[in-house]
Amino acid sequence: MGEIVDDNGKGKATEDASSSENPHKMEHTASAHHLKYGNIVVGGYAPAPAPMGEEELLALPAERLAEIGCSPKAVRHHRRELLDAEARRIHANRRYLFRKPRALQYFRGHLLVRGDDERSSQRIELFFDLTFVGIIAVLAEEAIHDGTGAGLVRYLITYGGAWTIWSYMREVFNAFYCDDLFQRTLVVWIMACLIVYGNNAVHAEIPRGEPESGRAATIGAYLVAAASIFITCVYYSFHIKAFRLQIRVQAALWLCTSGLWIAAIFASTRVAVGLTVAALVIEYGVWVWVYSPPYKRLFKLKYSSAVNIEHEIERYADFFTLVMGEFLYSVFSGHPAGFGIHSSTGRAILSLMIAAAFQIMYMSGASSKARTHPIRRNTMSACAWFTLHIPVVSALTLCGDACAEFVKELEVTEGVRWMLCETYAVGMVGIWALAMIEEDRDEAGELYIHKTLRLLPRLICAIIAIFLPLSSQEHLDTTKVLGILAATASAAVLWEMLSALDGPNAAAEHAPEALRQGDLSTPSHALKTPQWKGFPCLAEPGAFHVDMSHQREHGLKRRGTANTAEEEGQVGAATTPTTAKDAQGGNSDDEEDD
Repeated sequence: MGEIVDDNGKGKATEDASSSENPHKMEHTASAHHLKYGNIVVGGYAPAPAPMGEEELLALPAERLAEIGCSPKAVRHHRRELLDAEARRIHANRRYLFRKPRALQYFRGHLLVRGDDERSSQRIELFFDLTFVGIIAVLAEEAIHDGTGAGLVRYLITYGGAWTIWSYMREVFNAFYCDDLFQRTLVVWIMACLIVYGNNAVHAEIPRGEPESGRAATIGAYLVAAASIFITCVYYSFHIKAFRLQIRVQAALWLCTSGLWIAAIFASTRVAVGLTVAALVIEYGVWVWVYSPPYKRLFKLKYSSAVNIEHEIERYADFFTLVMGEFLYSVFSGHPAGFGIHSSTGRAILSLMIAAAFQIMYMSGASSKARTHPIRRNTMSACAWFTLHIPVVSALTLCGDACAEFVKELEVTEGVRWMLCETYAVGMVGIWALAMIEEDRDEAGELYIHKTLRLLPRLICAIIAIFLPLSSQEHLDTTKVLGILAATASAAVLWEMLSALDGPNAAAEHAPEALRQGDLSTPSHALKTPQWKGFPCLAEPGAFHVDMSHQREHGLKRRGTANTAEEEGQVGAATTPTTAKDAQGGNSDDEEDD
């Protein structure tokens, strides 16, 4: 049975296996990656065909099966997987209210099994993200209005609970998404639980039994949401063996941590803080452990979970964009700048500049030409990449609500000043760390400035922001503080764009001479890369050379009744230096017309 029956977890990962050696290998926009073995072979859902029939294999003696690395159990697994792949293919384009749970991708030994279609963030995922972002925005707004350390602690803990639920649902979407009635109902149900959670979390610090206490409802909503997700996943584990052990161990350990949550309902405020923090840390640690390569090696899993890396990267990018949208919504909601053009309008524009700088920095990463995403590097960088999003998102959400308070008045409370500057600093440090854990694969001199110096201004921005609240509001009012933060962030973005330009060792390119012959309108310097003169070229050669040709035809008599698009295609073919007719010594019709 080829790779399927022979693979006992000791196979060799390969990067450049040809399609002739493995007819089931499929090409993707980005190569499949394993945190331990690097780039690996990708196969479809159907396993490779067996060298002989199932009955013939089972009829072989045990010694012969051992010689070819096979076993009766492996033969049965191969047949089940083959039948499941066929059922998946048959029902792929049919519509049902309920579908059989299936993994979208998983590992079979060292072979990554997944479909050949590219996945993107689904609308229902973005809809769910909007609910989550709205809830944490409400939590951040209450923390800003409170302006105390207790309010900040409440925000961080309640944000951590909401983030945990979001992470659980993200795993469901990434691994088992099928968009049937059951999953749609689950999404709506979890969103309803999050609404209850968010409405009561603003009073979660008040002990049970006192007026306006929301602790019991907050923890209850969290437990119901998490239990619903784990019940769903445990049900899926009866259908999907690749995720079975990870799901069941995680669910069993979650039952243990749920006792900490229940105890926090009846405990005093200080004890409840300790219990909930311990529960959140344990749950996150369990998630990291059960889906890590050491866990899979410990239990010798042949079939194990896999992550669609491209989908995860796009999902986080879309989610970060929603967070920055909420950042700006907080600034503009309720018309804090008032009417007309005045200082409040300027502060709103400065807040916009801060949000734009964070968005550009996140999307640009380290601005390297050739880089390896942290998820593809190793286990530590992948865990760091996922973990760093927690403080970055929480800080920037809080920063947006603090900016809204700054827009309203020239002077704010000291608590709001500290929250704005420190969350700005946390966001900068987090964005810097996300870029630093990328692997830069550019050659020396490929870019103007090395990555370390390129990203250094982000740390400088954070250091400046940390110490800004130490100054009095008489010297630095809200306008000046926002101006300093916006100026430093914008300067950092400009520096990164400049330092990421081509360096002295960038590859040189030029157009073929045959293509350039007979053209008098295009400047020659536009058809080749500029030479290094001690400083990178700021503008593309020919960027300011305008096109003076006509859009409309002027007196050209063309034969036939072909439409404009066809004629343009013929002209393009005729002006190509090497055409089929040129090779035969003939001329095209368009050349005769011209």
